[in-house]
Amino acid sequence: MHTQPDIEQLFCALMFLLTRQARAPEPSLAREIREHLAWLVEHPDTRHLPTLRKTCRGLLLHWQSAGADSSPRRTSKSATPGPKLH
Repeated sequence: MHTQPDIEQLFCALMFLLTRQARAPEPSLAREIREHLAWLVEHPDTRHLPTLRKTCRGLLLHWQSAGADSSPRRTSKSATPGPKLH
């Protein structure tokens, strides 16, 4: 029988992943963050924690829309700085 991790474990892992992503963004970390947010949204125990579920759902939507922007930014020491396009 497969047991689900508890919410506290998922939340702690998510905080760790978010901290790592803030320090050094990587597409693989962004995918893991999305996965952990989805697990929290779908976890049966979050039905008792509607604020956590709603927050994780909103963050998941944000991370899914930001998924296309999760590629690492390349910088070259020899390249001349150009205008930033946003």
